[in-house]
Amino acid sequence: MTHNAPSSLCVRERPKPPSLADELELERARRDALEQRSGLGSWYWWPAEGRFEVTPGMRRLYGRLDPMDRIEDLLVSVHPDDCTRLRSARAWLRDGSEYSMLFRVATNCGTWRTLHEQTEIEFDHTGKPFRVLGIAEDVSERLAMEDRIGFLTHRDSLTGLLQLHSFREQLATSLARSARIQAHSALMSVKLIGLKRINDGLGHAVGDRVLAAVADRMTACVRSADLLGQGPTHAKHPIGRSGSDAFLVCLSDLRRPEDSARVAERMTSALTEPVVIDGHQLCLSSHIGIAHFPDNGEDADTLMRHAEAALQDARQHAPNSFSFFTDAMNALSQDRLQLEADLREALSCDQLRLVYQSKVDFLMRRIVGAEALLRWQHPTRGMVSPAVVIPVAEETGLIVPIGAWAIRTACAQLCAWRDAGLPESQVSVNLSAPSFADAQLIPIIDAALADFAIAPGQLCIEVTESTLMGDSHQVLDVLLALKARGVSLSVDDFGTGYSSLSYLKRLPLDELKIDRSFIMDLPADGHGAAITAAIIGLSRVLNYDVVAEGVENSDQANFLVAHGCTNMQGFMFSRPVDADEMGRFLADPGRLFGIDHRPGMGTRLDI
Repeated sequence: MTHNAPSSLCVRERPKPPSLADELELERARRDALEQRSGLGSWYWWPAEGRFEVTPGMRRLYGRLDPMDRIEDLLVSVHPDDCTRLRSARAWLRDGSEYSMLFRVATNCGTWRTLHEQTEIEFDHTGKPFRVLGIAEDVSERLAMEDRIGFLTHRDSLTGLLQLHSFREQLATSLARSARIQAHSALMSVKLIGLKRINDGLGHAVGDRVLAAVADRMTACVRSADLLGQGPTHAKHPIGRSGSDAFLVCLSDLRRPEDSARVAERMTSALTEPVVIDGHQLCLSSHIGIAHFPDNGEDADTLMRHAEAALQDARQHAPNSFSFFTDAMNALSQDRLQLEADLREALSCDQLRLVYQSKVDFLMRRIVGAEALLRWQHPTRGMVSPAVVIPVAEETGLIVPIGAWAIRTACAQLCAWRDAGLPESQVSVNLSAPSFADAQLIPIIDAALADFAIAPGQLCIEVTESTLMGDSHQVLDVLLALKARGVSLSVDDFGTGYSSLSYLKRLPLDELKIDRSFIMDLPADGHGAAITAAIIGLSRVLNYDVVAEGVENSDQANFLVAHGCTNMQGFMFSRPVDADEMGRFLADPGRLFGIDHRPGMGTRLDI
């Protein structure tokens, strides 16, 4: 038997335990990797030994490659305004006082970054600081984001001016200061004129740039230290944006209340200077209302209300005018507020009603329709003028539900006349621009026509030129939808707008109504006669019906007939009447004309 020699054995050597130096190096590597991922930096200081170390992360935060052997070396990069505060805090470390603070350090590109640094102290058995750990973090981006959030919370993002709620707070603070030092202040309410025209013509992007330029000009008007010629002042003059084209300006530390007029003059002058954008010279104007502290109010809300009342007065005058608040305005303002509250109740309390003014074919002696006109029978004021009701309804947003009510009421009345055996007719309802922006308009019209079994052609929707040009795409979509249903469409007060006639060929219209301002002095007024004849000719070319509004005598009627317009509306035939009287006209149209009312027979006698 042969015996093999024993094979050699492989013996693995046991790894040597890591030395303390190895462990420290591994710990440093882990720490550096963690700091690099997290954007942190740290330093270590042994006060008793005077030893100091910084990590690579700390060097990155400071942007430093030079030796940093002492804790004082960190101060070299610190902003001078923060250096004393940080030096004091680090001196307290020797006494065992930790800190947490923000400070700025220089970067390689010449800017400043903000660090948040906090410390932890290890104490020896005697209670003295043995080692101090400082951990720093770059919080520049976070602070910038917080500043941005704060800016958007308090400032209008487009103009940089205060938002309304923040302006009110600053106004209250400013008034409190004025009260303490017994100084005069003023609040100006500023309304731009012409911004809508720019938005409609050149787009909102251009309008936004105009607004930004306006904000800069307004700020410049109140920025200078010698604003009112009274020398340096510590007062601030906050400006707020209170609407799409409206602003509020607080003027503090006025020497005399009348000094606010000088600022108003300066501001109106600045705002009338053309704004040049993309080669366009864009011109604006303004109205300003002014209320004074403490004479016109001792708190922010009262002063704002009174400045608005003064603005409403200024808007009754020429552009670039301003008005001061008076007690009479206060009474008007209070009355206006009450009127708004009453109008909100009018719909539910059955105070609104429609009256009807006949539209006639002068040659055929027949009624071709009637225009529904709004009336408000107030329980204590009596009949409120439409000239008062409509502006209040538009400013409060009530014009949309009132328009919906008018559509249903007109359709219900058409149904009532039909049920009474009267000849079918057409009723026109004038809708405002906000109604065309209401998504419920088409469903409301559909429901009214269906509920009262009204043929779509018996309802005519009247729209003004300004409404057509306000948001042409949206209005066009609504008009096309109505036309598809068979609803008649008319342009009211035609010829008074400032828009291009090119929109007419795109609109599905049935009728143009010549504004009464062109009719009132016919045939003597040469310009009115020329415009009226041109509108009649334009209607004939576009195959539109044409109606002349405001006809009051046979001279006007004869001129219109001679130029091809036979449909008329006005006091010559009838004032607006209630539904019962309109029903009697439908039953006997001859009552509208009179036995002697024939072309060339002179002015008709009152009925």
